[in-house]
Amino acid sequence: MGSEILSVLELSRPADHANLGAIREWLQAQICNNGLELDIRDDMPEETDTFECWIETLEKGINRIGDRIPKSKSHLRNAATSEFVTEETDPLESDRRFSALLSLNTQYKNSLPRLTLGTVLRRSLHDASEIRYFLCLQPKCDSVRLDHPTDFPLLQLEIASGSERFNLVAKSDPEGWIHLRYDAKATNLTMVTFQPSSDGRREVLEREGGNGFAFYDAEGSGYTRIAQMKDEHALEVVSQLAASLSRPGPNHAEWLRRASSR
Repeated sequence: MGSEILSVLELSRPADHANLGAIREWLQAQICNNGLELDIRDDMPEETDTFECWIETLEKGINRIGDRIPKSKSHLRNAATSEFVTEETDPLESDRRFSALLSLNTQYKNSLPRLTLGTVLRRSLHDASEIRYFLCLQPKCDSVRLDHPTDFPLLQLEIASGSERFNLVAKSDPEGWIHLRYDAKATNLTMVTFQPSSDGRREVLEREGGNGFAFYDAEGSGYTRIAQMKDEHALEVVSQLAASLSRPGPNHAEWLRRASSR
């Protein structure tokens, strides 16, 4: 049913409505009604039409707009969102929310969460003094019809701080927004055994225990669900892991290796 509804939405071509024309109208409304002031750099020529320059940037991309933008474009990559928000709006909050909207499923509380591919987990160790994060990579078909304790592969996630690179954004109480990064390699996988629910659903379901509502492994440790990645994003991580596992590792001559990597 969900796939059929998605097909109807895709056939309606929503991009024909949420297009550059709609963005232009939205920007004009923000400028007229909310006092939005567009700017790019202080060293731009005075005759530059900032509004049209931004429209061209959105249409062609940062790397294809020629000389109308100063040569250094790192400012745009790092702070472009700040040009489109009002003073009371945090541009970083906008970036985080939009990133989460694209990569994570919106969480509704009308069903009991289950542990499956793409579940982002938080585990507290040693009386909550140490927190670790994981991404579940168990295939969906191996997450159902469980009749006995089953091992689930969990990919370790690291918290990125400051200017460190990250590839996953999620909300985690009590930390709030957190930036996480993963390295999809077999050495970063941990196998954890979970007991399926006893209510006949034959899945690992969230239940109440010593750490509140969480997924509890065979040893009683709780893993709190903080997000659920969309299928295509979770499968991208699986693809990276599969590519890492399939590396043949031949022993090339150093001269040939260097010649092939120029």
